[in-house]
Amino acid sequence: MISIDHVGIVGRDVAAMQAAFERLGFITTPPKLLMQADPKTGERRSLQQLCSHAVLEQGYVELSTLEGGELEHPVAAYVRRQRGLEILAFSSADIEADAERCRAAGLEPSQVAVATRDVAYGSRRGAAQFHWFTLAARSAPEGLVCFVHNHTPELVFQHEVMGHPNTASAMTGATIVSAEPERTARLYRALLQEEPRGDSEDVRFEWGTQRIRITTRHRFVADYPGAGVRRLPCLAGFEVTVRDVASTAAYLKRARVRFEPRSDGGLWVGPRSACGTALQFTPQPP
Repeated sequence: MISIDHVGIVGRDVAAMQAAFERLGFITTPPKLLMQADPKTGERRSLQQLCSHAVLEQGYVELSTLEGGELEHPVAAYVRRQRGLEILAFSSADIEADAERCRAAGLEPSQVAVATRDVAYGSRRGAAQFHWFTLAARSAPEGLVCFVHNHTPELVFQHEVMGHPNTASAMTGATIVSAEPERTARLYRALLQEEPRGDSEDVRFEWGTQRIRITTRHRFVADYPGAGVRRLPCLAGFEVTVRDVASTAAYLKRARVRFEPRSDGGLWVGPRSACGTALQFTPQPP
């Protein structure tokens, strides 16, 4: 089953982004450069993306900045346009098969590549390794949409960095704002191999405990008053599950972070607090 592997927020200062997410009650990892590895020789070169992570029991939030002049990371095309939530990555059990499926659907996937980054936290140290590919910007203009196969989950997911004070435990969903939700939904129908629900202004894919919502600016602003929306289409928000939403609220109050309740019993914080994106905390199902 395909799942959301991680979301990525891109900004100008990783340390400032870490401070913002730590204020929200997340543990963040030491920043490390993302590298591309030659599949034959293993030789590594920098993709000029400096990343810190808030690692959950399922999925993670990537906080990164792009460094250098001639940027080689695929997300650079989106960052020149805007800053904030820019990456939506899906996990893949068979990366070559998923790439071929996307190619057959006309989504112009890149070649499958090998990426690696050093892990300097927890009781295990080493180089995490991933196979991944991205979709062409014209296929997914809302942000960098990619598939990732993690070969070293034991390095990435270590309990020492998963005991978040806000009780966050899992990546639950992402929201895309589009002028034409039904048109944008065609991409995700092909990616997820799921049929959507909803209406022409608010399309939802729901599978397992995760969901992708594609909605209009009007609907998004109605649900997240004051959040604002960047140039369309865009990745406008994401959602994490928390074990104890009362503890989450108490933590945010102590940190003096403004938040708003939701009708489902959860709460959300706005882009000013969450590095340019709306962040929803959802209670864990009973």
